[in-house]
Amino acid sequence: MIAQEIGSFADSIIMICAGAYFIFARANLLQKIVDHEKKAKAERTFRIIGPTLIFFGLVLAGLEFINHEDNLTRVARDINARCPKVVDASTRMDGAVPVPGKELIISYTITSLNASEIDRTTWTNQMVPAIRQKFRKLSADSDLSKLVADGLNIVYRYSGKDGIFFDDVVISQSSLRE
Repeated sequence: MIAQEIGSFADSIIMICAGAYFIFARANLLQKIVDHEKKAKAERTFRIIGPTLIFFGLVLAGLEFINHEDNLTRVARDINARCPKVVDASTRMDGAVPVPGKELIISYTITSLNASEIDRTTWTNQMVPAIRQKFRKLSADSDLSKLVADGLNIVYRYSGKDGIFFDDVVISQSSLRE
C-alpha cells in the first residue's frame, strides 16, 4: 500500500518533469529533426504533450493528497463509532480527532485515578514505553500503522478520571525507532 502510494507520487513527479522537459527542451529537440513535415508534426505534438503531462501529473498528485486526508478522517470516524470503549480495567478510549495533514489525536481517560494522583515518573518510565511497544506490535496493515508510515503522528492523549489532561504520548516514525 505504502509502496503503491510512493510509486503513485513518484509517477506524478515524473509526469510533471517530463511535461516540463517537453516544454523547455522543445527547441533543442526540434533542431535535431531535419525533415520540415516531421518537424512541424513534432512541434504540434510537443506543444500538446508537455502541458498535458504537467496537468495530469498535478491532478494525480492532488488526488493522492485528497486520498491521504480521507484516510485520516475515515480512521477517526471508525474509532469514534466504537467510543467510548473500555480498553482495560483502568483505561477508556473516548474518541479521536483528525488534524489534517499532521496527526490523529486519540483521547483516553485513566478511570481509576485523578490526573494529580498519577505518578509521572512511573508513567514516563513504564507506561509510555509499553504504549509504544504495543503500537509496534500492530500489524503493518492496520490503519494506524499506515498513517504513521505515511508520515503522520498518532497522539494518545491521556486525562485522569477528573477530566484533567496529564500527558500526550506521540507515536511517529522517529519515536518508533527509539
